[in-house]
Amino acid sequence: MTQLLDDSVIVDCSGRNCTARLAMTRDELRAVVDRGDSVRCPGCERKAKEGARKQERRGLTKFELIVLAAHDLETAGEGSDLDINDLIVAAWSLDRTRLGLRKYERQYPDAKNVEVSVTHMVNTYGLFARTRPCHVALTEAGRAPAAKLDATRTRRA
Repeated sequence: MTQLLDDSVIVDCSGRNCTARLAMTRDELRAVVDRGDSVRCPGCERKAKEGARKQERRGLTKFELIVLAAHDLETAGEGSDLDINDLIVAAWSLDRTRLGLRKYERQYPDAKNVEVSVTHMVNTYGLFARTRPCHVALTEAGRAPAAKLDATRTRRA
């Protein structure tokens, strides 16, 4: 940050790989910091908005779909001990194109894809726990994001 005459300062853009410098008053800079935002040039601001729109159009990630499917099964009365095959079909029914078997997305789920993702969520994130062979359960760490996803889904509908 460089001090100019009067009450203005020059600030570097916080965009990724951006070398732009912006002139702004101290009050404008203070307002940006108070909002918790970062200082971006118009080009970086446009790119950030486009990225947010793409993510919104893209929908839920594969992990979010699986956690949401597990939450749906639990609330439907399946209990907390979920059969992995039921979870595969429930997740596939939420997004057939993403979790479907290649070339047969609409007809069959890709069980291996979902199983590998569940294993990753067990070992890395702790969202699921293995209860017995071919059975998993949502942990407390998995229930919180599942409830949040369910709430956003009901708000959209």
